[in-house]
Amino acid sequence: MTEIKTANFSIGQIVDHRILHFRGVIVDIDFYFLSCINKQLHTFNHTPEQSQLWYHLLIDNTAYRIYVPETDLYASDNASAIIHPVLDSYFSQFRNGTYQAKLLKN
Repeated sequence: MTEIKTANFSIGQIVDHRILHFRGVIVDIDFYFLSCINKQLHTFNHTPEQSQLWYHLLIDNTAYRIYVPETDLYASDNASAIIHPVLDSYFSQFRNGTYQAKLLKN
């Protein structure tokens, strides 16, 4: 039987990193570690744990995108907007401390 995972965070949510103390916004969620991503995005030398979720974040006040495990994140108390050069590629608006994802057209 396959375990059903539930994400503690959602796309568009602003989170903080427990160790590195940066803010970011979630742009995607993987239900297991994708090794091909590890070559493209910095994972800060984590040993990939297949049993937890991994998140793609845009880091506030930088041009960086990062791939981190769920255990490194917590919901941010700071509800102000994120500054990132590709933010508009992912989100249509910012409302009540959360970004609204753009609808993709086929």
